[in-house]
Amino acid sequence: MIKRNIEIEYHIRQSTGEVALTFMDLYNPNNKQSDECFDIDTRHHKFDAFKNNGEVSKTCASKYEIVNRAAEQALKTQLEIEKDCEKDQKRANQLSEIINNADFTSDTVEFVTIKEKTSHSKWYKSYEGELHEPSSYLTQVPKSVEKEARELQEIRRKHQKDSKFNFFMCDYKKHIVKIADHDNGDYSADEFYSSFEEFKKATLEKQKKIKRLKQAKIKRFRGLNLE
Repeated sequence: MIKRNIEIEYHIRQSTGEVALTFMDLYNPNNKQSDECFDIDTRHHKFDAFKNNGEVSKTCASKYEIVNRAAEQALKTQLEIEKDCEKDQKRANQLSEIINNADFTSDTVEFVTIKEKTSHSKWYKSYEGELHEPSSYLTQVPKSVEKEARELQEIRRKHQKDSKFNFFMCDYKKHIVKIADHDNGDYSADEFYSSFEEFKKATLEKQKKIKRLKQAKIKRFRGLNLE
């Protein structure tokens, strides 16, 4: 018996009982009936046990074979990912070490955004929050290690559902930028801006400053060599 938790989303046309794995497989754009979308219901089925040959266990099987087959395929993919765990863990640890040893503090560090996250707090639907834009958080790393950071992101994303993968061991240093037009009490970011326009303007000014500093260093270096 193979124990894994897998959830499959599927869609069913209530008027006919037709089942599909995607909404668009059932949706008929030529159907002019106003209740077309309401006739298609989105459902989920959770699986927690599979036979040793990868087939769904009868104890948790869906009554729809298309859903069972999707779960079996998801299990196969998950087991293949788990086989790569040791190799990927070693590589992830190496990448995080490279990133953590990069320069995050000097005046000439140029940061690049590798991830953007927007808040989905229910507060923005409240009376107080409806006039505000959701907060955004930009995850940045020095440009010198952008390639390593993106590779590490892919490995971590790949093993999101892998209980054997140690995310703590390959955690990495980040530069967090918060963009919000309001104060929500979160001061954990490294930089704060009230809008994306303000952030873009500040980034442009930083790039100009970095360019000037680098040019000044080159001039000093050339001057030393001429002496």
